[in-house]
Amino acid sequence: MKKYWAITNCRVSSDEQLKNNSLNRQRESVLKAAQRLGVIIPKDGQWSGSASSKKGNNFKRKDILEMLDYCKKHRQVKYLIIDEPDRFMRSIKEAFYWETKFEQEVGVKVYYACDDSLNGDDLAAKMMRFTKYFAAEGSNEERQRKSISGDAKAITEGRYPFRPKLGYCKSLKPGIHVVAPEIGDLMKSILLRLSAGLLSLPESLAEYNNSNYVRNGKHCGYKMDKWRKIVTDPYYAGVVEMNRQVKARNEHGLHVPLISLEEHLRIVEIVTKRRKNQNGPRKNGNPDFPLNTITLCKDCYEMEQKSGRVGRRNRGKFVGFKHGNGRTNKVYKRYRCRICGRSILRDELHKEVQEFLAMLDFSSSGRRLLEDALNRVWKAEEESEASKIIKLRNEATNIRRINNELIDKLATTNNATVYRQIEERIEERTKQIEELEDEICEIEERQNNNKQNFIDFALNFADNLGVHFFEIDLSLIKEFKLLLFPEGFFVNSNNKVYTTKISPFYRLREIKKSSEDDKLDLMVRVKRL
Repeated sequence: MKKYWAITNCRVSSDEQLKNNSLNRQRESVLKAAQRLGVIIPKDGQWSGSASSKKGNNFKRKDILEMLDYCKKHRQVKYLIIDEPDRFMRSIKEAFYWETKFEQEVGVKVYYACDDSLNGDDLAAKMMRFTKYFAAEGSNEERQRKSISGDAKAITEGRYPFRPKLGYCKSLKPGIHVVAPEIGDLMKSILLRLSAGLLSLPESLAEYNNSNYVRNGKHCGYKMDKWRKIVTDPYYAGVVEMNRQVKARNEHGLHVPLISLEEHLRIVEIVTKRRKNQNGPRKNGNPDFPLNTITLCKDCYEMEQKSGRVGRRNRGKFVGFKHGNGRTNKVYKRYRCRICGRSILRDELHKEVQEFLAMLDFSSSGRRLLEDALNRVWKAEEESEASKIIKLRNEATNIRRINNELIDKLATTNNATVYRQIEERIEERTKQIEELEDEICEIEERQNNNKQNFIDFALNFADNLGVHFFEIDLSLIKEFKLLLFPEGFFVNSNNKVYTTKISPFYRLREIKKSSEDDKLDLMVRVKRL
């Protein structure tokens, strides 16, 4: 007899709670429930760890989304076993949302191990679950109110109840941080010289990033946007503040400041007056670098693949940048790998991609499929145009009817002024009819002449992909890549371009090679699906 599966989730709210025995107790509870239900719990179907279930956080909770996706892939899963309702959700609305989503989309019932009476579909069971969710949500809101109240009280007293800022560390007195060895002295020196105008903002960032503190791996380096926020933080001038639901500020914090309030205000003035060099990411990408992030460094990609990080991070990809040599106004455009920093001239990489694409031909089956698709698209366009023609003809018919009524009135009118007004209205409508008829003729003529041009253009584009690839609109580049080259382009150590997968619409062009090395190189550069 086929056995059904169950997946489990054991959760605590924070990393600190991982130290207690709660997760072990929850595991024992869900395992006993699985035995009662007679289901199997697969090894990869068990979720455990810390995740906040605060109201508003649960619609995008990583563990829940992973479990739903798992159930979609493994239809033998029939239960999601949780120890108690507050371990699943601490929000009434979100709890019933996910119960319904699991049941309707993947046929999985959320089952609570603590009390079988919660798991029925009758009104009493639903009411009991509602009561549990209500209590959990109320408890969360109460804790949040107390936390905010406590934080505000600490700020009023001059304590900082949050994690220490860069340059500080915790002391024996809660909320009163002390200057940290090495990094505290470094930050004080940088801030003092920055406020005095002895360092520019970029120089201050460079000094921090090149310091032994960062180079020895004790802390990460920063980029300019983050650095602006750090150096303009009033905390370094002795100010403690919070900007949550309740705002609080105290300019006399109990920690030792690195600079005075006047020096802080000078730094703020220096930073706010300095224009940002970057305008942020462009909506549809950079037109100068259409291969951004769809081209990967082969060696770095393989390294990421071995470490299991592929797909999780945007690493090992080439991104474009401009630079000069510092002596002339000439600007060089290159692509650079995000991991190893290897760069290649933009024009050289574009040429490699074009040469690679020039080796591909449309397959005969691919051409037939494309022609069928183009004909369907054109037919849909024709139907749209036909509907438009019908609409225009109906409009012209209505105007003619009104015109005929005006002509009848004209024959019976003796008043000269009214007569002229009717004549003008007849002329206006006659002109409208002529314009409508011209538009109808134009559409019909376009229908007859443009179909072949449309198909010829599309086939020519597909036949000469290497020539036309860089003419594609940037907003469509990634969609184009997913359709024809789903893995993107790879660049090897010799700066040669290849792809691991291509669309079945294309095939490798038969080209005679002069040597065995050329043949091997060609085989490596294209692998058919």
